Amino acid sequence: EDGSVVEGDVRFYARNDGTYDIESTAEKTGFTLGRDKATKVYTVILKIDDNPLMRRLKQHVSVGDILISINDRVVIEESYEDICNIFEMLIKGSFPRRLKFLNPKKCPLQLYLKRMDIEQDMRTDMLGFNCTFEYLEYEKTLHAQQGHITTQRDLEWVGYLKSIGGPENLKPAGVFKPSPDLKAIVRRGIPVAFRASVWQKISLSSLLRSQFPSTYYKDLLAKVAEGKLDEKVMNEIEKDLDRTFPQHTYFEPSGAGESGLRRVLQAFAVHNPTIGYCQSLNFLTGMMLIFMQEEDVFWLLITVVERLLPEDYYT
Repeated sequence: EDGSVVEGDVRFYARNDGTYDIESTAEKTGFTLGRDKATKVYTVILKIDDNPLMRRLKQHVSVGDILISINDRVVIEESYEDICNIFEMLIKGSFPRRLKFLNPKKCPLQLYLKRMDIEQDMRTDMLGFNCTFEYLEYEKTLHAQQGHITTQRDLEWVGYLKSIGGPENLKPAGVFKPSPDLKAIVRRGIPVAFRASVWQKISLSSLLRSQFPSTYYKDLLAKVAEGKLDEKVMNEIEKDLDRTFPQHTYFEPSGAGESGLRRVLQAFAVHNPTIGYCQSLNFLTGMMLIFMQEEDVFWLLITVVERLLPEDYYT
């Protein structure tokens, strides 16, 4: 931090990246917020009062600075009304308000947003789950200590698949009697790159798929669109979408992962109306979607639920 000022109820912290924080429990902090008429998007400082504190901060605080967050909640794209409501709740509760601003003259907004995206990428593990920096450091240390084991396992998989002519030969003719070698190598873990193909073969989901019309999955989705899925089941699925791996970037609201999850669960419910939808099917399906294509996931889900798990596991 390259600047720090404390006066009365107000604390000010300036950083060398073009941002600064103002923290206060006072109702007034010496500036007025509003919309920038040019962008009509971002809440900015429109007016600075002439008071002792703001005179001391004039080298850091400027008209046109952009409000980034309130108490660590990013509000760049929030409506002005929502921001006012946040302020009102904090003031009524006498909670401290920690406002983070960006000086666009020191760091252009688009550059700052790009930097935020990069930092977000840095906070995800290799599978896309959001993690704390502490966990990522732990993962990095673990990899340094045991990475050679994973590398050796991956090389064993490459050698094994080459020896049998590729993943398609894991279950010839749909008859599967796993060899001791295959059992041993599976139990050591399947490399990420091979999971989709290996899962489909050792579960026989690819064989099951070949026994149905090629348009079966699309036909089920068409039935959903025609209203042939029970409304109660649809509502149960919708309730669980936001609960499915919310810490994973792929399953952000209205994103591709959430849409695919919805379609697979709805198609399964039409395919198997006896089960319809049960909680935990969302997590099973979501985990598969991280590694596999949507329609492949549908067939693997059917295989796991109807052929591998006990008959009354989902009721």
